[in-house]
Amino acid sequence: MLFARTLTFLIFFSATNSLLAQSDAPAAAAPNAPAQAQTESTGILTLHSTVRRVIVDVVVRDSNNQPVHGLTAKDFVVAEDGHPQNILSFDSYILDTPSIALPPNAPHPPPNHFVNIPPIPERGPLYVILYDLVNTDIDDQIDARRQVMKFIKGMPEGTRFAIFIRSDGLYLVQGFTADKSLLYATLDPQHPKPHVPRVFTMGHNLGYRDPASMMNVLTQVTEFLAGIPGHKNLIWLAGTFPLALSPRAGDPRAYEDEIIAEINVLTRAQVAVYPLNVGGVPVNPPVQKEAGVGDSLITDYDVQKNLADSTGGHAFYSTNDATAALDDATNIGGNYYSLTYSPSNAKDDGGRRSIAVRVAQKGYKLAYRRYYFTSALRPNAQSGNPQASSEGTPSTPVDPNDTLQPNMKHGAPMVHDLLFSAHIHADGSPTQATPDQMSQLANQPAFVSTRKKDKPLAPVDLQKYVIDYRVTAKSQSPAGKPPAYEVAAAAYDSESRLLNSIVNDATGDTSSTSDPSKAGVFRVRQQLDVPTNAAWVRIGVRDKLTHRVGTLEVRLPLASEAAPPSVTSER
Repeated sequence: MLFARTLTFLIFFSATNSLLAQSDAPAAAAPNAPAQAQTESTGILTLHSTVRRVIVDVVVRDSNNQPVHGLTAKDFVVAEDGHPQNILSFDSYILDTPSIALPPNAPHPPPNHFVNIPPIPERGPLYVILYDLVNTDIDDQIDARRQVMKFIKGMPEGTRFAIFIRSDGLYLVQGFTADKSLLYATLDPQHPKPHVPRVFTMGHNLGYRDPASMMNVLTQVTEFLAGIPGHKNLIWLAGTFPLALSPRAGDPRAYEDEIIAEINVLTRAQVAVYPLNVGGVPVNPPVQKEAGVGDSLITDYDVQKNLADSTGGHAFYSTNDATAALDDATNIGGNYYSLTYSPSNAKDDGGRRSIAVRVAQKGYKLAYRRYYFTSALRPNAQSGNPQASSEGTPSTPVDPNDTLQPNMKHGAPMVHDLLFSAHIHADGSPTQATPDQMSQLANQPAFVSTRKKDKPLAPVDLQKYVIDYRVTAKSQSPAGKPPAYEVAAAAYDSESRLLNSIVNDATGDTSSTSDPSKAGVFRVRQQLDVPTNAAWVRIGVRDKLTHRVGTLEVRLPLASEAAPPSVTSER
């Protein structure tokens, strides 16, 4: 990611207008504050301690497979390797619980003014549909797509889905959205989209179907979700599932290491896998020989169950109604309990730890992650910022305390823990990038894959965009400190590849309303040079004192805006 120099803004203004109102130009940036003032000690002794916590998301269903609500922490007993653990935190999540949303009568914002408040209430966790054409027979692909589209038409309002397609590569074809029309259009064969073939005829090629290739696919999808807070459900649609997450006798050591690494990624990202077999009800259960396991045989259904049990999901097979299965997966994965504990065995040997959860009431069925490896809890083990593509962009290390960067990926959900609005507008006409700008762009993912070795990157045209942020901010910050924010902007092409990005620091004061209990507003301006082939701009704000984050994403090109009225002087 391309970082600009840190900018410090000292801005005073009136906050009588709402976030949706058009903002005036912000005040000029003040010189950087002295380092001593930024690191002034409070004189209070602070002790830092690291506590390793295991997060366990538990789905509880009754004998009719319906979610069970109303349980408390006292109803649960958790053990690790047979040893009882103390529950440190406990939360209950219900699919029908709505988030904040714009009121139905909210005024329509001016062109190119955006706010990170959803138009309708969001419900439930995040869902990903992985439509695996490689592992789906040609005869099943058309019907599977039809049933997914049928599900999208009737999916619960406010549930957020993203869609990945696996064909000749892995592609994020639709980022997280609750907009049914967008999701439906992504798969509509009447209006085909890039990377969404009507039928993928190369799936029979065994080179695509080997477990190592599927491991890489699952890793890329999960790393896309890593760092985004909360529980996620990955619904994997396929006809066969050539991947098991349990190392077995006879597996090569390298493959076992890959499995452990994959489990660690799933653990850190809080992802539950829901394999959905779209092959319908077979005459005889399918049997396959897996690569790398000698002469052992394992049914495909057992592989699905292994995937689900290992991650806390649920397997669907031997059904001709994929639409109903998608409904069930949404309902099951959207109602759950999340608890944490600090392992009584603090030894970090990379070993496997078994998890057992039970409730006092009899007759309930529980789904949760059954084990983890201690290497998943190590500091700095968080995943990077990959973007899904046929090239498989590599990860880059991320500060585990950085709550903004993981949410700046193209297609990530809108975040509204911190509310802000932004006016994004073009400044002037596109111009050819300077040599210095080209050197900065050269290391971005969008250019690395197209750049020939030892040859300079062909010049590109850049459009300068100006972003005016207005952030809701409490007039009194913790310990009396002035507000301190981090603002970020990133441009992506239509293949989800990063074109350019910038991160700035902004500190200063806010204006407050006459009522000191109400929030004030903090305003800051940012500029980003965007290649003219950009398809998306994503922006975000992080409160550096509370670590709250807000993000939103805008499709390019922007709407046209009326030119400001000319100023004439009276004689």
